[in-house]
Amino acid sequence: MGYAETGMYMDEATAARLSFPPKETLLDYVRQAFAAADLATQAVDENQFLMEEQPQPMTEGVWEPGGTVGSAIFDHLLHDCAHFGMMQILLGQQTVPGKDVEPE
Repeated sequence: MGYAETGMYMDEATAARLSFPPKETLLDYVRQAFAAADLATQAVDENQFLMEEQPQPMTEGVWEPGGTVGSAIFDHLLHDCAHFGMMQILLGQQTVPGKDVEPE
């Protein structure tokens, strides 16, 4: 899937050939992923939240060094919001201009 197995820097030809599972399978995966993230963040106490994040070799150079666990959590939340915004734009391109698009 590319850099750190996330699909980062995947070339367009490879991305165009990706096959996706049925919608319900994909949505079930997304629900499970966000539920796991929710459990993980709930387990972080105040001291851990303020601790310096440990280096992550697979994502070296992606995040700023010296950040805290809390800043890493916020960075990921903001990153997810950016993807949601991109999806909203793409969905809007497929509908009537000027019409609000609500997620399912």
